[in-house]
Amino acid sequence: MNEQTMDRVARTLATRKPRRVVLQAVAAAVGSGLLVHLTRGETDARLSRCCRRAKLQFKATCLASGATCTQVTDFRCLKTGPGTCATSGGVCTTKDGDRC
Repeated sequence: MNEQTMDRVARTLATRKPRRVVLQAVAAAVGSGLLVHLTRGETDARLSRCCRRAKLQFKATCLASGATCTQVTDFRCLKTGPGTCATSGGVCTTKDGDRC
């Protein structure tokens, strides 16, 4: 998108709002989309503390199984209550995607 097109879009969207506000909203939307993309393999972009702990424990198991097993894929976690969660799946893989 060139500068003129972006300026036209910003003007159209910001009929009574400053362009800066519109561009901040667009940047926030892109940032949240990126966050969701980076946390793929998880049920939620914002994992509960219990789920983060469970994933770290699973990753420690992967690292203990071999020096090349550094990735966790297909790990799912669901918060079941305050401080509790249920996990399923989880595969140890190399950076190339090969199973360990």
